[in-house]
Amino acid sequence: MTMCLMLGVLWLFYTRLRDPDTWRVFLADANREDVAVAHAASAKRDGVQVDAAKPQLDKPPELTATGPTDETADEMTIMDDDRQGIADGSLHMKIEEMQAYYRVLKWVENQPVATLCRRARKHVLYDEFRANPDQLRFQILQLNLTVRQVVPSGVKTPSGQEIYEVRGTTIEGGPNIFFGGVIDLPAGMPIGETINEPAKLVGYFFKIQGYFSMAQELSNKKNLKPLMAPVILGRLVWQDPTPVKAASTPMWLWVAITASIVVVGIGAAMFAHRFSHRPLPPLRVGSSHDSDSPSVDRWLDQAQSGELILDSVPERVVGGDGEPIPNRLSGNISCENGESNNGHHEG
Repeated sequence: MTMCLMLGVLWLFYTRLRDPDTWRVFLADANREDVAVAHAASAKRDGVQVDAAKPQLDKPPELTATGPTDETADEMTIMDDDRQGIADGSLHMKIEEMQAYYRVLKWVENQPVATLCRRARKHVLYDEFRANPDQLRFQILQLNLTVRQVVPSGVKTPSGQEIYEVRGTTIEGGPNIFFGGVIDLPAGMPIGETINEPAKLVGYFFKIQGYFSMAQELSNKKNLKPLMAPVILGRLVWQDPTPVKAASTPMWLWVAITASIVVVGIGAAMFAHRFSHRPLPPLRVGSSHDSDSPSVDRWLDQAQSGELILDSVPERVVGGDGEPIPNRLSGNISCENGESNNGHHEG
């Protein structure tokens, strides 16, 4: 019975461990998480409820644009004219730049965030923006930002969406600041002038904009050279860092562990019970190692009849000088009246 239970437990382990779904609980793929968050943000914008904690990897949604983008031939022809008004290094957005500014945000609005992430170029260094702004202009880029500031710009897109100004840094860029013009701010994203949140900024590179740091503004010096920050128009991909409840241990695993403990306990109890009740060897009563020695009954009869014979016992007598006296033995005494006194008969 015990063997059958143990075989059943082993079979349960085997069938569960050979299932690939069993091990997915212990795996974590950063790329899958990014795609899941992007899909959730895109679906939310489109009015579809999707749980970001459950990646839709088996059947990804159709990531088609809902309107004109940079991949539309007519749009790029129009943008060739609008881009002439863009001036790198200016401290503020100029009126001549706003036509191209709103057009790029329209491209962003017409594409799901997952599409932007898929098309984006990663690992762009800060020096590349400074060295070749014209080559990077209107390319889709993705930056891993530490967001320092998120504030409303006070400007909305032609469709009525709020535009937020984002400032942050990257590991590669060091202290250099990146600017962002962002729509569809993620739900729960902190808003303020002093924050510290990791996020991904994905969108179109628009221009290099000049700015003065707080230290420069407080110095009261004149003719200060402005710092330069690349401007990205797009979206933030951010996930609420609220701790997610860890996946609980599957019920089948607890059942298997409990069954194993029960089987082992039963087997140990049966083993101990079997060996604790082994029969003892039979006790032999009345036997003697010396065949010549009398039995107890015979010894009592001899003692009562006065015919008991005692073997001589050598005595060790010590002399005055402490040396033993040899050849002095107690004799064999036969007592008719049953008394003896070391060979001396008292009569």
